[in-house]
Amino acid sequence: MESPEVKPNKRNFSKKLPHEGFNYIVERVNEEGKKKYWRCEHYHRKGQKCAGRLHTNMEDEVLSVIGEHTCDQFVEEPVQVKPDKTIKRKAAEDL
Repeated sequence: MESPEVKPNKRNFSKKLPHEGFNYIVERVNEEGKKKYWRCEHYHRKGQKCAGRLHTNMEDEVLSVIGEHTCDQFVEEPVQVKPDKTIKRKAAEDL
């Protein structure tokens, strides 16, 4: 099984693990150093506390998926677009 690409997190320089459309960040490593416990990157988002979790081996290969996601991750944040003034001007000229 091939390990997914782990991406660096710009916010705190920890790594993110993408899996099935969600990103996870490392919460801890077990005492034996054989397993990593990951949580959804939206765990600390205000009002979210998402329950999505993963367990991986030390090579970041997914062993188990724990909990259901309660975050609204698939809702994209709105992007502000500046209005095109030339279109507005041409529309005014046509009137």
